[in-house]
Amino acid sequence: MLWTLFSVIYAAIATFSIFMTWREHIVKKRKSVLWTLLGTLTCLVWPIAVAAASAAQPARRI
Repeated sequence: MLWTLFSVIYAAIATFSIFMTWREHIVKKRKSVLWTLLGTLTCLVWPIAVAAASAAQPARRI
């Protein structure tokens, strides 16, 4: 169940990020395939990096 929830949240964030990057490239009229590819790959990686950094943090005691 937790894995499914994580996957759905990741997919939503990554899809939104890729869409916004794609729109930015259209609005700024960038034609470079390299930068579009790098932007897309970054959109796929950063949610995992944030989740990993959050999981690595020790739990706080209140």
